[in-house]
This record gives sequence, C-alpha cells and structure tokens, in this order.
Amino acid sequence: MRYPKKLEQHADAILSSRRREAIREQEEVQNWLRTTHPDILDCQNKLSCLLARLGIAKIRRSSCGKEIEAQIDATRRDLRDLMSGAQISEDDLLPKYTCPECQDRGYVDGRPCPCRQTILNRLVYEQLCDVSPAQSCSFDNFDLHYYVDHRQDMDKTLKSCERYAKNFSKSSKNLLFYGDPGLGKTHLSLAIAGEVARSGHLVMYASAPHLMAQLEDAKFRQSEDGLEYKEIIYGCDLLVIDDLGAELVTRYTQSEVYDLINTRLNIGIPTIINTNLTMNGIYKLYTNRVASRIAGAYTEVQFQGRDIRLQKRVEEMEAHEQKAQTSHIWRAATSYPCGKNPQDDRRAVM
Repeated sequence: MRYPKKLEQHADAILSSRRREAIREQEEVQNWLRTTHPDILDCQNKLSCLLARLGIAKIRRSSCGKEIEAQIDATRRDLRDLMSGAQISEDDLLPKYTCPECQDRGYVDGRPCPCRQTILNRLVYEQLCDVSPAQSCSFDNFDLHYYVDHRQDMDKTLKSCERYAKNFSKSSKNLLFYGDPGLGKTHLSLAIAGEVARSGHLVMYASAPHLMAQLEDAKFRQSEDGLEYKEIIYGCDLLVIDDLGAELVTRYTQSEVYDLINTRLNIGIPTIINTNLTMNGIYKLYTNRVASRIAGAYTEVQFQGRDIRLQKRVEEMEAHEQKAQTSHIWRAATSYPCGKNPQDDRRAVM
C-alpha cells in the first residue's frame, strides 16, 4: 500500500525515537552495574570473549572447541549466580524495545513489521482528523431525533452505513450520498471513514473545491507534493469526496472529476461522494460521461428531512431564552426578604 511520504517518514521517526529510548535506558542500567556490580560486567565481558573464540575455533575446525564450550558453561553458571545474588535477571540487562519482534526498526527480514503498520494506521486516522471533523463524527452520535418525518428511513441508512464500515474491503460499493444541506451526509461519510481508517485501510478525505485545487497544482505546477497527493487520491483504499458541485465547475474540473471517478472504478476501489445535487443536477452541471459513470456504478443514498444545523441553532436559542427566564425569576425571588411573597406588594398597591 502506498502511503503519503510524510506519513512514512513520521512512522519511521517514531520507531527511531522508541529504539533510541530503549538503548538509552539500557545504557543507564549498564552504568549502574559498573558502579554497583562490576563483577557482573566482568563476567559478561568474559562470556562475550569466549563466545567469539568459540566461533573462530569452529571456523578453523580447531580441536580446542570442546574446552572453550566447557569454559562458556562454567562462565554462564558464574554469571547466573552473580545475577541471582544481585536480584537481577537477564531481561533486566536487555533493551526494552516497544516491539521485540523488530527491535523498533520497523522491518523483520526486509518485510514491514506489524508494529509499523499499526503506527501508520494511527497516523492515517490522525491525518483524517486534521483535514475533517472526523473525530466528532461517529455512528453513536448520529442523532435520529432530528429526522421527525423520516426517522425510519434514516435509521435504515444509519444501519447500512455501520455494516458498510464493519465489512469494508477494497471491493465495497461506491456510495452517492445526496440531499439538501445539513442532513448528515458529511457526518455519516466521516463516521465510515473513521472506522475504515482505524481498521488499517488508507482513507483520504477532501472537499471538492480543495480536491480540484490540489489536482490542478499537480497538473500544471508538477510540484512533488501535488503529484504525490494525486497518486494517493487515485489509489487509496477509500476516498471520500465531500460537497461535489461546490467547486467552480469548468471544462477542466469536469475532466478531472471524470478521470478520478473513472480511474478508481477501473482499478476497483470504492469512493463515497457527498453532494447537494440530485442525479438530474449532476447531469446538468457535469458532462454526461461523469453523470453516467456515477449513475451506473454508485449506490444512491438519499438523505431527507429538515436542516439539522438550523434545528440545533433553534434549540440553542430556546435553551438560552429558557436560561435567561429562569435567571430572571430567580433574581426576582431572591430580591425579597425571606418568607415574603412578591405578590403581597402588588396587593398592597391595589
């Protein structure tokens, strides 16, 4: 899998830092031994020399090999006795690598270690959170109570999105989330993206305007970052394009959108597109080629209801007004002496 160069470098830097820290801690233990138990270090050095001599003897096929092996056994017994007396184990003298398998190098026998993949998975998710509100978009906080007239339909949509994320593979369906603004298209697509990224897949998210700007940079400026971005966007396991149709649509962007969608379809890797446009709107705004590819290869998911952002704004205003009324009543009640009813003053006036 091709990861962005910056993520690869970041992962390698994390591994290098872990390895340096493990070696530094081992050196501190060795320094402590020199001060408190020099006899253990002497015995270790003697054992190392004997092992080296044994290796040379075997290469030369020398007859003294058995004698050296006997000395090695005796030295190991002495070392165990000394360490037992000092209440030290052999593990205490070894570097405490985070991953003993690769010793924090990231590779085992030339192949990437699973620990490096784990780091990359975390970095992919962090990158997703950097460019989107993915951290605050989950299936658990997708609130169905805002879909008063379409709750049943949106409940089905939520469950199908959860299944999509749980069973995601490179052969998963392409999805077209469409509907009016503020109905949760971005929320659910990012909930999917977050789950898929955490499961070890390379996920990329981009708003359509940002995506077009980056692809334009790659095409006309041929910048290294731009070309790498294009390569990753075209080949990542899952691509989420948010707000298709919000970009300035020109012949160039029409061509880029078609090329991106068509390439990913030909490779066989899934894409999720969010848009406020209907299929008719896509036909009108883009070429027939773009609309035809989407209509023929994407599963359409309609979002219905009233703008959730507006509903939340109304709730906030009502809550603020309720709080202000409660505060006013409390101040009015506490401005009178204890046990006196404010109504008494109005009766007196009357």
